[in-house]
Amino acid sequence: MAERHLKLRGDPGSPQLLLMLMVAAIFVTWAIGVIGGLAQRSDVLRRAEEDVFRMNQIIAEQTGSLFQEVRVSLQMLDVWIRDNPQADPRTDPQFIHLVDNLRKEARIRIDLRLVSETNGLFFIPSKDTTGPESEAGALEYVRVQKEPATRGYYIARPIRSRESRVWGIPVSYPLTKHNAGISIIVAIIDLPRLNQLYETIRPRPDGAITLLRKDGTILDRVPFDFKVMGATVAGDKAWQEHREGVQSFVFPISHQEEVISIHSIPGLPLVVSVSLPTRSVLAAWRERMLAWGAALAITTVVLLLLGMRLRNGWLMLAASEKEARMLNEEIKRGAEELKKAQEMSRVIMDNSNDIFTVLSLPDLRCEYVSPSVLRNRGWTQEEFMALSLDALLNPEMAKRYRDKLSEMKARLAAGDPNGRYDTLELDLPHKDGHVIPYELMATIVCDQSGNPVRLLTLARDLSERKANEEMIRRMAFYDRLTNLPNRRMLEDRLQQVWALAVRERSKFALLFIDLDKFKPINDTFGHACGDWILQQVAERMKKSLRASDTVARVGGDEFVILLHAVESVARAMEVAKKILASVVEPYLRDDGLTLEITASIGVVLYPDHGTMLADLVRLGDQAMYLAKKNGRNRVEVWGDGNGAAQ
Repeated sequence: MAERHLKLRGDPGSPQLLLMLMVAAIFVTWAIGVIGGLAQRSDVLRRAEEDVFRMNQIIAEQTGSLFQEVRVSLQMLDVWIRDNPQADPRTDPQFIHLVDNLRKEARIRIDLRLVSETNGLFFIPSKDTTGPESEAGALEYVRVQKEPATRGYYIARPIRSRESRVWGIPVSYPLTKHNAGISIIVAIIDLPRLNQLYETIRPRPDGAITLLRKDGTILDRVPFDFKVMGATVAGDKAWQEHREGVQSFVFPISHQEEVISIHSIPGLPLVVSVSLPTRSVLAAWRERMLAWGAALAITTVVLLLLGMRLRNGWLMLAASEKEARMLNEEIKRGAEELKKAQEMSRVIMDNSNDIFTVLSLPDLRCEYVSPSVLRNRGWTQEEFMALSLDALLNPEMAKRYRDKLSEMKARLAAGDPNGRYDTLELDLPHKDGHVIPYELMATIVCDQSGNPVRLLTLARDLSERKANEEMIRRMAFYDRLTNLPNRRMLEDRLQQVWALAVRERSKFALLFIDLDKFKPINDTFGHACGDWILQQVAERMKKSLRASDTVARVGGDEFVILLHAVESVARAMEVAKKILASVVEPYLRDDGLTLEITASIGVVLYPDHGTMLADLVRLGDQAMYLAKKNGRNRVEVWGDGNGAAQ
């Protein structure tokens, strides 16, 4: 009997079969790893495309708004010159005052110039009304205004000032009337200030934002590179083939493959691109794949060595008891090496910040969770595995989880092999109760018959990504200096309050506030002191308002307050006087310096003073300027077409 047992164990077919099974298992493991890695790569690129697309939307809107503001400013100056035919715009005080106000209210620094019919270039105000600063006939933004085909609002190639050595984008506009021989007005947009805006949104660490004309001329780029300023990409084949949307190609400026979002700005001959190098996007993915590849390679080598030793030992077992003892030693050594491989895999899993879980199907019982679950969600492995899916999530998240799994199973049953893989975002609770946003990459494992038997999930914490998205949102809707809502958010809230007032026949008020003599403080004590004053004013205004009201910074030292559900002009005046009283209180700095400032406030009420938002904004602005005209440090309410002093 013993001989028969020994003969069976020594059957050479058995070790061969064992080795084949081990090789097959290794092949399947590598296949799953490669497929999962490719799926993760696609997901990383998709997220990068979404990020650059969102950033580009913000940049395109901000850039378009800035250039439209410049267009409106030039048109306003053209109207003034047309309506004052006897005035010389180079020296007229009213025109110069209008220019100063436009510069002050602009969100970005612009310098304005005048060009005569004889191509002389004059500053505003001009130092010499007869002698121009320079000859401008050869400049692009002047030449195009001499040709009927290109005459009009024109954005020219960037230039560098000979005096300040600062780069700027010239924008020229032909005048309707040529007062004093002046035919063209030009605005130079300061590029360092524009680049400050771009740098706050530019994807880190090596992303880029490029502003181009639609003909391919490069107007600006951050990180700034003076070598490409004014160059053109019009002849590049890749640029011609990818003119709108999100795609990956070799960018003609950087000469490397990038994930690029290209967006045309409506109403302007401008294109904005936001790009990230593909190598940078995939850097973290490559590191993860190298780590997993190394672990799989080591495990594979160990398993193959173990398989060969087991095969040899199996054959040796039939020879003698001595050989059987040697086999036992080989098995022990193989087991030790297998243990080392398992330990290495455990070290990798223990040090990964992602949470890896294995759940049985269809009951979704947790069979394994990586130790990182304690670090990320507060439960030990044993606690986590003992809880049900509903206890680990919450009713809403558990339903979304099961719905996604059902969808994946349905796709598999329909013959779609990609149904095994999918990704979803869930808000998962920590053991202490707070909620953490996660991205779950799910993979279904099937048996030999194709039936789903297990679900593998890799959960990644999205807190940092969500924080970055919130930062981008705040940059788009909030003023960076005062942390107040900006003009864009004010317009959005104003539309909502107006729609509610129309529907419910209620009232609301607008307060237009301009600080008096703020510029002398800025000029005397520096911009840092001016910024500090603006921050203090913003805090005082917020403390004087209800939570439902909105105070926004809409210009350098200009603010607008939206008072929700105000029943009368008298009530709006009470709030305005309260705001004024808080603003005029002295400001004491830590260095002992005491500063004082006042404000001029204009008040309008819906629907008493107007039913359309544009009319309310116009009348409120006029009421504020009337407060300045009547002596400053006061409140004016608009009434019956005339400012009524209060």
